[in-house]
Amino acid sequence: MGTLVRVALLICHLTVAHTETCSYEVSLPAIYSYQEVPLPSVNVSNSLVLEVKACMDAHLAISNSLDLSKDMFEFVFGAGSNTICSIRSCRQFCQITKTFDRTLSCNEFRKVWIAWGPPGVRLGVGGKADNNTLLTTTCGASLTVHHVWISMYETTSGDWRVDCTYNETSASTKSDLAKSTATPTPTAQNTTQSSMQETTTSAASSPSPNTSRYFCEQVRQSSIEMTAEKIVKELRLKEQTSARRRQLETTSDHRASAQLMGLTAVAVLVTVALAVIIPDLIALFVWTTVKLQMVKKQGLKTSRLSPEFPRKSLYQNSALSLAVIQIFRMLIDERGKASH
Repeated sequence: MGTLVRVALLICHLTVAHTETCSYEVSLPAIYSYQEVPLPSVNVSNSLVLEVKACMDAHLAISNSLDLSKDMFEFVFGAGSNTICSIRSCRQFCQITKTFDRTLSCNEFRKVWIAWGPPGVRLGVGGKADNNTLLTTTCGASLTVHHVWISMYETTSGDWRVDCTYNETSASTKSDLAKSTATPTPTAQNTTQSSMQETTTSAASSPSPNTSRYFCEQVRQSSIEMTAEKIVKELRLKEQTSARRRQLETTSDHRASAQLMGLTAVAVLVTVALAVIIPDLIALFVWTTVKLQMVKKQGLKTSRLSPEFPRKSLYQNSALSLAVIQIFRMLIDERGKASH
């Protein structure tokens, strides 16, 4: 009896024929620049089925105006080296992201779909909308779509087939042997049903009254977290720079002992500088004045001027004094030559 049932199941089978039609086909370069797809009746079904052949980073946007900065949603397939899918309520921001490995393929077209309207914006894989849902939001339930845009990213180029439909026709064939068998056992019936069952995802609940028309609280919360994370990274990077480290090394110390040490050091430096420079300047001024008067009144030649005077000065060991004295001596010599 069990053998007859197994033979009947092998003979009784379902033949499915797929008919595929797509409204628009295009190849896009590796540039993040949206190109509008001419689909005049896109808002009739509130969904769109596509086929994409790309290694990663396929982008699609829907909007009710030509301005992509408002009233739009962006869908990303295969981001992060073909590991991430996202729904964004604005371009490159406010994203809801989950990890789905190998959504796209470099060598074959993969079917994906998007949908909007009640209960919200959705994204999934396969040739039928709302089957195999990957991401769903409660926002965009009242969105009216008048424009569809597609784009790749800087990482790869890709081929698109947009607005595809798939018609399935089925026909079952049975033999006389199958008709003559008894009613299938519960085990055989369960096996047949499980082989024909499709994987579906139930629709999300109705939109929350706290959500706005196009931007939901979940998206806003995601954008706030991303902004906070970006600020934290920038602050950490700033702390690692050499300028920041120098600032920390030279920061002010408000302790009384540290301020006293600083004032003492400044006082010592100023005292030493005054003790060395001021006497030298006085000696140089006196010596230069005397020599100039001698040259002017007596008409003495500079060659007769004794060079011993500065050397006998109390400050003869000062290198600064000797250098300045030498400069003044050269000036006096030049003036003496000019007077004769």
